[in-house]
Amino acid sequence: MKLHPLYSKTVLCLIASVTLSGTDFCLAKDSKPGISNESTKAADAEEKRKKHLARSVSCFEVAAPREVVWQTLTNFSKYPDLFKRIKTCRVTKREGDIVFIESIMKSQLFIKPCQHTINDLTNGPATLKWKLLDGNFKSVEGVWSLEPVKDGDHTKVTYAIEVEPGIVPQAVVSMFLNAIQKEAVTSVTSASESFFAEHRSANEHAPNNKG
Repeated sequence: MKLHPLYSKTVLCLIASVTLSGTDFCLAKDSKPGISNESTKAADAEEKRKKHLARSVSCFEVAAPREVVWQTLTNFSKYPDLFKRIKTCRVTKREGDIVFIESIMKSQLFIKPCQHTINDLTNGPATLKWKLLDGNFKSVEGVWSLEPVKDGDHTKVTYAIEVEPGIVPQAVVSMFLNAIQKEAVTSVTSASESFFAEHRSANEHAPNNKG
């Protein structure tokens, strides 16, 4: 049975339309998983990176105002007095609130003799972020967070360090990281409280304060 030429053209157009629509649908359908796969790969890579990180967080209270603790943390030339593993420390460059320092370290395991660190003081005195630019590990970053408590006379300090070990075993790095952090907490607490106590005592005995 032959179709009228008009009907034949209509049928061909319908077939072509359905075919093209199906092709477009398939192309659109196939393009979505491609984008999704890229996102999934990135998420998986980040998740894998986090699993290999060594991270340590300490929360403690210092009996001194936040400004005093901030001054202790940002007085970079005094770092050798503050952190016993540092032999010398100097500021090499300042770019606004970004401070670059060079530290000569005492001989010790996992520590490169000369280290360069970038410090971000942008959100001071609430937050001090630092990042090691070289060393034996793939990456090392730290954050000091300072919050006034007890009417501003004390400071709640949170210190977080995150290390991507690279070829060094994560368990070994974690042990070393905890030791470093405990030293830092003790030193910052002692230095800040001593400075504040001496400053307060000096003010109390100043001539203007005598009756």
